[in-house]
Amino acid sequence: MKTPDLEQEVLLTLERVLADVPWLKGVNAASKAGSESWGRDLTITLDRPGGKLTLLVEVKSNGEPRHVRDAVNSVLRRVMERPNTYAVIAAPYVSEGVGSICREQGVGYLDLAGNCYISAAGIHIVVTGRPRPPSAPREPRTLFAAKSSRVLRAMYAFPRKNWRVVELAREAGVSLGQVANVKKALEDKEWAMSTKDGLVLTKPEPLLRAWGTAYGKGRGTTRRFYSMAKVNDIEAAISELCIAKSIPYALSSFSAGQRIAPMVRYSVASAYVLGDIPAIATELELKEVGAGANVVLTAPRDDGELMYCQPVSGFNIVSPVQAYLDLQSNPARGEEAAEAILEQVIVSRW
Repeated sequence: MKTPDLEQEVLLTLERVLADVPWLKGVNAASKAGSESWGRDLTITLDRPGGKLTLLVEVKSNGEPRHVRDAVNSVLRRVMERPNTYAVIAAPYVSEGVGSICREQGVGYLDLAGNCYISAAGIHIVVTGRPRPPSAPREPRTLFAAKSSRVLRAMYAFPRKNWRVVELAREAGVSLGQVANVKKALEDKEWAMSTKDGLVLTKPEPLLRAWGTAYGKGRGTTRRFYSMAKVNDIEAAISELCIAKSIPYALSSFSAGQRIAPMVRYSVASAYVLGDIPAIATELELKEVGAGANVVLTAPRDDGELMYCQPVSGFNIVSPVQAYLDLQSNPARGEEAAEAILEQVIVSRW
């Protein structure tokens, strides 16, 4: 449900945008139609050379692609019945992708940051690149949270599969409600869609890139160590110890990336371990350090990072998707290594 406050902000933002057009300055450019209340849309009348132009502005509290696409279809039907009328979609924030949806349909857009596209009958206003305003909703954090990401991991493990909710919940090890929340978020973003056979990924690359951007600190407890041994020998020692003591583990970051899609040289051994890190470090004779570490061990809060691990040359390594996530935010040429995994391994499965 839209609120008068949101529509008032939209109206004020539109007036500021129009104020930048010299020949519209001083013109009474905006009004609210009496029959179309704040709860539906705004009707803005522009006095311009050559006659009046009406902007029919559909205000949406949710600027996600699916909601905007529905609004575009709705407002276009109403515009067809009114001469000299141009349709505009307004939302707290309009992303580049959502803006493209509007432009492709011949519809304008506006957000509270002032980003806009209005092109009709002698008026052409384009403003882009303004950052998301603080009041605008951000990416749904829950989509990339630990439990929700288990659902994404399952879908990426079988990227062409159509999933029933019950089946996906069982595979991911989460509740039906968790799957339902993820399903809605994916559909709102148009990263997945429901078919008669179930839920399927439709835009896996934009979803993965958004996940990579959101992925970062707070995934668990990370400790950094130094060892005199070579990186390959450290990795072998970690593997042998974890196998001997039945500790679930998987090499991660560059240690995994080098075995999935070799791209760059690296000097730090990395692994996820579901065990007592200080005890493991003691057995491996690792010295904890604040700087200059060449061993990084992480005990994740959830075992999602170890889902769909795979054996490679006697080592257990994380899945290609997890390796991509690990490397995407690594400043030491991590993005380059992540792109290699994406292009050489992940995309081919889509």
